[in-house]
Amino acid sequence: MSEQVNNNYFEEIFNNVEVLPEQPRKKYRTVIQIPNSVIKNRDITINAFALYIYLKRESFKKRDSKLQLDHKRVRHELGMKDNRPLLAAFQNLHSQGLIEEKILKMPIHSPLIITLSEVASEPFTQLPIELLGKVNTIKPYGLRLLYYYESFINRKQILRLFAFPCFETIKNDTGISHNAIIKYNNLLVKNKMLKIDKHKAEQGDYGFEKWNNHYTVLWDKIIS
Repeated sequence: MSEQVNNNYFEEIFNNVEVLPEQPRKKYRTVIQIPNSVIKNRDITINAFALYIYLKRESFKKRDSKLQLDHKRVRHELGMKDNRPLLAAFQNLHSQGLIEEKILKMPIHSPLIITLSEVASEPFTQLPIELLGKVNTIKPYGLRLLYYYESFINRKQILRLFAFPCFETIKNDTGISHNAIIKYNNLLVKNKMLKIDKHKAEQGDYGFEKWNNHYTVLWDKIIS
């Protein structure tokens, strides 16, 4: 009898408890931050830019600016067929003051030691860390273009989450040719990481209309 009373007592309490709706957890996305001075430096080659993102990721994971690397693994992850483009990329980063060591050849039986130089980090542009894993699909050109477009976007301005540089500006800032811009823009659109909307800018000379592209970087597709 006493046990039955106790059960009823607790059942009444539970029935009167107000169950609050589950609050959504704030999502934190791991990103790789690259200074805009690097993104818009046309003297940094396409392969060197991809390598720099790789080094920044490894530095973030190890919490250290001095890295011990397996150059074969680096080469594989960046889609380079042999050591020559990788060596040239390391040398380019050194010439631009982004790494301390001048690499003349790849080690055979020991790790490659690379130290990231300190550079001004602001202003910077960030994209999800997952992007680097797609470099074999979008190629280093696509990687550079996505960071370039994102560098114009302020994610706090919800009504203008797009960039609109003209082709000449893109070429001058990155060193990517007109044909390559078109080719890799199309590749990014095909892989649903970039949305391009044509926008009428103004009426040009002799009745020709001037158009410029609005570029939207699709974070959700990069992450998926």
